Amino acid sequence: MTIKEAKLFPFSLKLKTPFRNSNFTIDTREGFILKLEDEIGNISFGECSPLAGFSKETLDEAEEELSSFIKNIESMEPMHKFDFVNASVVFCFEQALFSLQIRSDVNFKNNFVQTKKIKTNAVVGLVEINDAIEIISKKIASGFDTFKLKVGRDNPYYDFLLIEKIRKLFGYDITLRLDANRTWNSDEAIEYLTNLQEFDIQFIEEPCDSLCGSLKTFENINIPIALDESLTDYDTAFDFIETCGIKYFVIKPMMI
Repeated sequence: MTIKEAKLFPFSLKLKTPFRNSNFTIDTREGFILKLEDEIGNISFGECSPLAGFSKETLDEAEEELSSFIKNIESMEPMHKFDFVNASVVFCFEQALFSLQIRSDVNFKNNFVQTKKIKTNAVVGLVEINDAIEIISKKIASGFDTFKLKVGRDNPYYDFLLIEKIRKLFGYDITLRLDANRTWNSDEAIEYLTNLQEFDIQFIEEPCDSLCGSLKTFENINIPIALDESLTDYDTAFDFIETCGIKYFVIKPMMI
């Protein structure tokens, strides 16, 4: 397979409803779509959308690296080794490249075309309780049965009231995941999460403002911990998976 052409398309999408977590509010998503075409006309796409506050690189840095790749594509040999720096660019290119490979070679062996499935959760931001209930009700009607709730309100009692109401209205047939985005210290996390143990929470993502705090919380509550922002690179993620006893990891391809 030879990449014959590569094009980059910027996008800026205004969200219908601003998305809020405990740290910031997002009302627009910006990024780039990479289009690849091989020598026989197969086409594939990849997305590059670094997020301010999470990604190490800026949108401008990602654009510069992708533009450099496109500028030099015609001079590259078929077996050229790509050496991208930024994680969101790596993900974008791999997404497009693997998709192109699958289209051009029916015998291509990979771990992406499998029958295994991971449940996709709908995400509910830091909205009013009644708004959250309405979102969940609509998502259940459209087929979702797994939800990730952003928590970390100024008054944690409202987190408790929301989760209590969800269980009363929808029962325990839906799966609940929580994400605090590193809002609490370990003492706060242990206190607040102890009160939520009765609600059958699958896991709580990044409860504390430090990794040590999250690990301390992991040792003192019955709700499993998930790591997300703590996984800053491949080696760190692999070490945690191998050694720390935590079972849940949120891997963001645009971050690692």
